[in-house]
Amino acid sequence: MRGISCGSRPQRIGALGGRLGLVVLISVLMGVLVCGLGAGTCAAAGNDLVTVNTNLAGSMTCGIQEAIDALPEGGGVVDLPVGVYELRRSVYLRPFVTLRGRGDGSVIRKSPALFVRLAEDVPAGSTQACVVVEDAAALRPGMGMLVCMAGERRRREADVEIERIEGKRVFLKTASYKGSASGKTINRGGRPWEPSEALLVSEGAALCNGFPLIHSSRRAVISNLALDGNRASQTVDGKQLYLEYPLWGLRLRCVPYLAYDSRLEYCRIYESAGVAVSINGRGTVIGCDISHSSQAIHPGAGPYARILQNTIHHNGYGIYCCEGNYGMIISQNHIYENQRAGIDELGVKSERLGRPGRVGDHFAIISDNVIYRNGEAGIQSANPGHADTGPEDFIITGNIIMNNWQNRDRDRSKFDSYRVPAGIALHNSRRCIVANNRVFDDQDWYPLTLSEAVSAGASVLPPICHTNKPAPPVLFEPLQKSHYNDGTSEGLMESFNALINDGLHSEQHRVILRFDGQIVAPRNHDKRRAHLDEPLLNDYKAGAQVIPEKTQMWGIFVGGPQSEDNVVANNICRGNAIGGILWEGAGMQVNGNIGGEKQVDGARPLVANVYPEASP
Repeated sequence: MRGISCGSRPQRIGALGGRLGLVVLISVLMGVLVCGLGAGTCAAAGNDLVTVNTNLAGSMTCGIQEAIDALPEGGGVVDLPVGVYELRRSVYLRPFVTLRGRGDGSVIRKSPALFVRLAEDVPAGSTQACVVVEDAAALRPGMGMLVCMAGERRRREADVEIERIEGKRVFLKTASYKGSASGKTINRGGRPWEPSEALLVSEGAALCNGFPLIHSSRRAVISNLALDGNRASQTVDGKQLYLEYPLWGLRLRCVPYLAYDSRLEYCRIYESAGVAVSINGRGTVIGCDISHSSQAIHPGAGPYARILQNTIHHNGYGIYCCEGNYGMIISQNHIYENQRAGIDELGVKSERLGRPGRVGDHFAIISDNVIYRNGEAGIQSANPGHADTGPEDFIITGNIIMNNWQNRDRDRSKFDSYRVPAGIALHNSRRCIVANNRVFDDQDWYPLTLSEAVSAGASVLPPICHTNKPAPPVLFEPLQKSHYNDGTSEGLMESFNALINDGLHSEQHRVILRFDGQIVAPRNHDKRRAHLDEPLLNDYKAGAQVIPEKTQMWGIFVGGPQSEDNVVANNICRGNAIGGILWEGAGMQVNGNIGGEKQVDGARPLVANVYPEASP
């Protein structure tokens, strides 16, 4: 599939582009209206379905923004034919607009990193609307840009556009788009840029293309698209600029601040250098596949947000919550193989917004999710530096949470009280109900065997195969190479802690499964080579067992000095490495659980309660 070049010679994509050439197809109930290309829009009043013109030369959004602007004030549907739409600025939706693709074939992609250093300082208090750059050859009017300095997290300069270029002088304006007020469409933005503070060449001041893919709007819908953050291309001279320039990373969201009854549905979202999706009040993310991003979904100040029926995997964080998420529902998601927790940072930080009271995460429901093989807990409270307390007034029910804490360090001196290695770990929570969950670890149920003998000092095992049990459905889940795996990458799914044992000798290792550069069909997963973190200490005969190690120490932990009035009832927590439920707190009700219940002994440090001497 070829991409659509926005600023060069037009390319035709698919049958639609081949038939129509340089036209925009506008479908209406009474027939089809075909408009010729022009400098402005080409939709007549009342036409509420526009198909994107894939050959609109010079468009920074490959014709998508032009199609949106062609809709009447009441909104409508913009249809994206199959193709790759590489953006050079953000797309801005309007109220009651649906941006609809044809599934994975309709790809909206972030353009590669564009980084131009400033050649002159911009003094504090300056009224100039331009910057002087070292080389403006790669810049074009209309591009979405960001003015920033290395290490800075300032926000004022976000979402600007290039208005015009005069030599090395680049004139900027605030991002221009059509908005809505009182039901009428109005033009927003377009004002000359005003620097908020000094920009210093000595501190790495630069102009770069940090912009999100799609800005949502009130009651807008983003449907059946593939959103590609193009993370691998967000580097210059081998440097990951979204790390050197954190503000750029913040702006590289695929869909920022979905809110106001807007909906993101049935999309595949991947490779975002920052947040894949951030969701605010009354926004809904449903039926999406989100992978390989720094954060998959970031609910922030999102009352009544809904995160439903998504597949969230292979991200830095799965769902990373910020303050203000009350009335939120997280339900029926599959959340797995994320480097940190599946659902993380649940808590209340009352001072952060400058007003005491309930501005944190409370009155939320987390139900009927399947959460497994994440680096930390399946569901986890916030870092105390992020929150005064844990979640308040949550209902956590009906979830299946298994085989988490894949990053667990065997060095217990690194124990952190708010990150207890449990499937559900709530630190300082209040008035929460944790009920009817199944929380367990069964990784050791799938022993493997060595097909050949191996000598001490080896760091690669001979092929390993399963014993008399079927292949583990989680450990060897089929991977799709399109967006998930290139055959050589090392993710959580390709590694596990294991005990190697032949009855005479035993030792623990981190086992990393690799395809040695070749994609192997899922049915041939046993051909993966097992690499060890350290060389073997002993010789092992053929038939020696490689037993995956349990990493989820406890099923549920609810505790901490501020934990109070929580209910932990009717959970099944049998099969974890140490115990079922560990708890403490005033007014607690813990009953009807299976798998063992243990109250924290306040006379001993928490780490001694989490890892009792009798534990393995």
